[in-house]
Amino acid sequence: MDTRRYAGALRAARCGSAFFFALQIIQNLSMILGPIEQYHANSKYYSAIKPRPLAQGGEHALPHVTIQMPVYKEGLSGVLAPSITSLKRAMQTYARQGGTSSLFVNDDGLRLLPPAARKERLEFYALHSIGWVARPPHGSLGEDEAPNGFVGSEVLDGSEDASSGGGDEEKGHKTQPTPFVRAGRFKKASNMNYALALSMKLEHHLARLIAEQKEAEKEDVEELEQAQAQGQEEGGGTSTPPPPPVPTRTRSAPNLALLGAPAPSTPHSNLNANSSGTSTPPSRDLAPSPSPSAVGPGKTPEDPSSSSSPSPSPSSSPSPSPNTKTPIPVCLEDQALALAVEETWAESVGGAHRPWAGNGRAARMGEIVLIVDSDTVVPEDCLRDAAREMGACPSVAIIQHESADVMQVAHHYFENGIAYFTRRINKCISMGTINDPPACANGEVAPFVGHNAFLRWRALQDAAFVDPADGKEKIWSESNVSEDFDMALRLMGCGYIIRWATYSEGGFKEGVSLSVDDELNRWQKYSYGCSELLFNPIIEWFRRGPFAQQIHRFMWSNAPLHYKVSMMAYMFSYYGIAASVTISVINYILLGFQFGVDGFYMHSFEIWLATTVVFFGSGTVGYSLLQYRLGQKQLVCNNLLWDW
Repeated sequence: MDTRRYAGALRAARCGSAFFFALQIIQNLSMILGPIEQYHANSKYYSAIKPRPLAQGGEHALPHVTIQMPVYKEGLSGVLAPSITSLKRAMQTYARQGGTSSLFVNDDGLRLLPPAARKERLEFYALHSIGWVARPPHGSLGEDEAPNGFVGSEVLDGSEDASSGGGDEEKGHKTQPTPFVRAGRFKKASNMNYALALSMKLEHHLARLIAEQKEAEKEDVEELEQAQAQGQEEGGGTSTPPPPPVPTRTRSAPNLALLGAPAPSTPHSNLNANSSGTSTPPSRDLAPSPSPSAVGPGKTPEDPSSSSSPSPSPSSSPSPSPNTKTPIPVCLEDQALALAVEETWAESVGGAHRPWAGNGRAARMGEIVLIVDSDTVVPEDCLRDAAREMGACPSVAIIQHESADVMQVAHHYFENGIAYFTRRINKCISMGTINDPPACANGEVAPFVGHNAFLRWRALQDAAFVDPADGKEKIWSESNVSEDFDMALRLMGCGYIIRWATYSEGGFKEGVSLSVDDELNRWQKYSYGCSELLFNPIIEWFRRGPFAQQIHRFMWSNAPLHYKVSMMAYMFSYYGIAASVTISVINYILLGFQFGVDGFYMHSFEIWLATTVVFFGSGTVGYSLLQYRLGQKQLVCNNLLWDW
């Protein structure tokens, strides 16, 4: 047996686990003795000062901002409503400053909720002019599995299945329907991909509808001019011109009954403002009718104003009831959304999986996309700052804001501890302190954490790829748990920059774990993501080798060398934590049986002493001194009274 190879393998593993430890020693010294001017200045990967107003009248052309919020089964009143209220304040402030914005919810839990909760959520979306997309449940066989009593725009009082008769036989499919698959382990990436694909199809259909409308208006004007000229020739120029024709498509305010939810009988608030800061007029209470913008089981949308553009629906639309009132004109965006829904439905496996969607205007993607979680708080004046910074730096693809504060609910001992830990982690990324290697103020590449971040829509499209699993072009990677890191790598490969911003001064907030199980699941997700980036599954080692393709792509990418070193140190730190139990057992056996290992084995007490001095000792002292030098915290009280 070649002992030198064995010793070399152990040394490589030890170096990997010691990366983080060695890097922390250097950072502790820099926090105590190093300069602090860089924390108050802007750099390539760090923004500490708010951007200046755009020059040459750029403030009068602020870009449209789309706020994208992926949600699941979170409570409406306890989680979604406070977050949306905070977002609406920011949208109204941006509207007063001259910009436009919209809120686009990717609701993965809507079709899993009971009918009463589903109706309440749809009414809330309609009241606040929120665009939404809900894909079929995982494992669903199609519209024949729709919940009883739900028909898209209303909830019936009876328990009869509203989707009966709309199954595969009516569509002409004789084969067994294929279950719908929500790809991915945690489903967030596939949820956003599904909504973005529907939004891009909406844009294609909208461009065609606008072109058709312009052509129709041009023909109407030509006919009107010909009629006027003919009337002048026949009557000596004294005839009265006929009235202009009524346009077949309008951009009027959409009706709530056409957007997937019934109009509320009594509004609970006056916050139903659109992105321009003006209130949406109250809608007329219409009888249920086929909706082109909100799709549910038992409903087949089609263009109500033009028969020249037939919908690619795989089924024929039901004939309207004689008692049904004539619907009001629908805006072009809603018609385009209806066509996009039908196209997605037709492209689904077996033509059985139909998406639900509503409010086509808010489902469109703007030049800038703000990604938030369902439990978030944003500052009121954040949208214009992002528009300014994106306009001043075209190479910036992501502006990741620091969540310097957290949203606390229970205020018990565990939540206070996790809140303190979360605040420190976010500060670590900004300043490079005791828990996280990246130090954006010191020149490190900013991380992308997946929420409270502004993204350039054009950059996301440039970084899109073709998924080999189904051959479709996608924005987010559905095969990786760390879809945020994968996106950051692809953007850097395209020449874009990721920047960390701290000028919001705690305005962005996020929720924290309320129990040990939630926190443990969160750490398991992080460790799983790191393992997925580093190694292939063991079963594939004989065919593909131990190391994953992503780590090869990362190490040979054009990312800075210091970024590669710090990221590897961060990834290997999880293996140091995971190996603690195994190393403890080995230590007990080696020392308990008094094997002669003193020549190459370091006792656990010595390791404990080193980690205590570096992390808990000098790390805490260095972090406290740095915050004191920056004028952010007091020197002692912040560390002794962390649970207050």
